[in-house]
Amino acid sequence: MAPSSDDNLRRQRITTTDVNLRSKGYSRGAYSDNFGGTSAATPLVAGVAALVLSANPSLEWNEVRDVLTSTAHKIDRARGQYTRGYSLQYGYGRVDAEAAVLAAQRR
Repeated sequence: MAPSSDDNLRRQRITTTDVNLRSKGYSRGAYSDNFGGTSAATPLVAGVAALVLSANPSLEWNEVRDVLTSTAHKIDRARGQYTRGYSLQYGYGRVDAEAAVLAAQRR
């Protein structure tokens, strides 16, 4: 998982350029903070996967997956109902770029 917006829980939002505006997000105020869901989370996790590969280019895809899942922070351990490290609600937890890169360097 990666941080994203959630209006109901008032979590921090993802701010991004707003390409719907004439200036295409490259001027003052041309930003959006209602970008969320998998559209926001997926590129964040993909970016962390790229960092992992830059730290250790010899890793195979399944090793990158293992690094990401083993270094993720569990969210709401008490109610997340994790089984073998996985929760139906939270997956393996929130991605941790620093921990993932350090783990990749140690492999």
